[in-house]
Amino acid sequence: MEIKRGIAVSQGVAVAPAFVMESEGARIARKFLMPEEMPAEIERFEKALRKSLDEAADLSRSLRAKLGASYDVADIFQMHLHILEDPKLREQITNLIKNRNFTPEYAVSQVLRRYVKSLEATGDAYILQRVRDFDDIEQRLLRNLLGEKHEDLSSIREPVIVVARDLTPTQTAGFDPRHVLALATEAGGRTSHTAIIARALRIPAVVGVSGLAGAVSGG
Repeated sequence: MEIKRGIAVSQGVAVAPAFVMESEGARIARKFLMPEEMPAEIERFEKALRKSLDEAADLSRSLRAKLGASYDVADIFQMHLHILEDPKLREQITNLIKNRNFTPEYAVSQVLRRYVKSLEATGDAYILQRVRDFDDIEQRLLRNLLGEKHEDLSSIREPVIVVARDLTPTQTAGFDPRHVLALATEAGGRTSHTAIIARALRIPAVVGVSGLAGAVSGG
């Protein structure tokens, strides 16, 4: 029997079948618009932005209702709201569409990953934990642009332990503790928002488990 070790970020013990969640991250191909396509594509981005704002606000409200007023976990998604509401973010994405003829998907990917690179360049351990929040925001915008649904556990009715290379705050916040008995990831740290949400939901969690997802899935 092989023993994997990581960082315990939420206390507890659980035994259940593993449910391996695939990473949602994807590279968006660089594509260009024809001039006549631009007005409709800018409006498509605006609609995706509005929907993303609504989703983040709904998630913040539902967490407050679930966890009570004493918990500030919902503030994580208030931070997501502030980022999405930032006129600078909207302007940067729109300018790439208008001035570089980028598709909205590619413009979103370029701008959000620029933010991620600036965070990574600091080398600060706490700031690096915020990278996953920008990944989360990028994925939300891309899903709404592409009309895709994100992978969740809403159809799971049996107890599982979620195993993943990494989890976004949105994915973790959507877990039902009645069905997700624990979670384990390869990435993450004690101060990551995923860890904070797991503790608030009282879901036992271990992060930083090297090679875990491949070992469990056989990949």
